[in-house]
Amino acid sequence: MHFGWSFFSSRFWPRGGVIALCALSTGIALPFGSAHAQSFTWSGTGSSTATADYQLSTNWSTTSPGAPPILPTQSAIFGSTGSATVTVGAGPMLPDSWTFTANSQSYTVGGNPVGFAVAGPTGGLINRANSGQVITINANINDAFAPGVMVQQLGNSTLVLAGTNGYTGGTLISAARFR
Repeated sequence: MHFGWSFFSSRFWPRGGVIALCALSTGIALPFGSAHAQSFTWSGTGSSTATADYQLSTNWSTTSPGAPPILPTQSAIFGSTGSATVTVGAGPMLPDSWTFTANSQSYTVGGNPVGFAVAGPTGGLINRANSGQVITINANINDAFAPGVMVQQLGNSTLVLAGTNGYTGGTLISAARFR
């Protein structure tokens, strides 16, 4: 099957990423370049652009190796700055989590599917945005490696899931509205 992009392109896989993904599929544990998790903030300190392109490293708080957050051990944080429209392009999208902070602006995230790498309450989609904000996810949300990825509505904002989702960990709603 061909999707119109090279699965092994260096744009989508940092050095060693393909080997580590192959090792994961065979049950061998190899690190993805770094043993600790990395968090990247959308349009945070250190970013130099504010476009809608999720894969553009200069839209993130650090352009160190690994930006943007597309692989396991990487997480995205969305706050009050940057483009309110986020477009997920082609290629593997396997971050641990996306977190929308309490001071988050309203966002609309669309494009290709996202398979979150961490199941349970520390992975998947975590929405803490405050009242008056609307977080709309048009991209499909799925489990990446193991079942149990969750969506959590923890803030007083409105969360809209408009994709065809396949995550299996359930949806926790402890505040506000969910559509």
